[in-house]
Amino acid sequence: MCENTILQYKLSGFENLRLTKNHPQEINSVLIKTILINDDLTALTVVLNDGVHYSSNKTDIELYLDHICFNFIARSDADLFFPIRVLEVVKENNTINASEHVEIRESVTITRSIPASTIYDTVLNSQTLMKKNAVLYERIFKTLHNPNLIVQFMSLYQLLMELLSKGRAKIEQKNVMEYLRSHKTQYPFVSFKPTRRKNANFEEDSFTFFRNEIGHSEETNDMNLYKTLGSQISSQYIKSLNQ
Repeated sequence: MCENTILQYKLSGFENLRLTKNHPQEINSVLIKTILINDDLTALTVVLNDGVHYSSNKTDIELYLDHICFNFIARSDADLFFPIRVLEVVKENNTINASEHVEIRESVTITRSIPASTIYDTVLNSQTLMKKNAVLYERIFKTLHNPNLIVQFMSLYQLLMELLSKGRAKIEQKNVMEYLRSHKTQYPFVSFKPTRRKNANFEEDSFTFFRNEIGHSEETNDMNLYKTLGSQISSQYIKSLNQ
């Protein structure tokens, strides 16, 4: 009798969070039977449904797991440090295929514990447009792999500006400010402050203001300001640009 195919992934970059009361979650899917994220967010085990083979369903399975990982990035309390998912082992047809790509993960300090059910509800049930916008999400994932937080922030702001400028005459910061101003209740973490532009009298949202501060440091070649601004970018601030 053939056993269900089991996929074992290594997770890294989701830090300072521990799951409690953890157990495999049944998935309402024609492909996936259960998913288990281990307590310290360093491994993911996926059991496929009877008769489902990874090799012939790889694209759809990985797309669903991308959906889960994006929700981890944008909606969980985990701190981010270059988040990645690597398939290490496929147990299929009573054989084990090991991935050639295995990385060493540095140890982390766990600082918060939450019930596993809370995380599963968030990462499994929060809606994304992963299937419709797979390339866009891939751009976000790759941006988050950049070790420079300023580069992450500037790239994500540029993406936000492009998305909010669709159907407009041009891609510009004005579209970001107008959108966030008209949706204040949806983004309570966004504040507004007077612009630093000369001879201008309007308020910029906090993302745009910070982006322009970075731009100012580049224009004036002010390395001290650049480093200071970089030190102010937190994991949560990066997350907020993905919401």
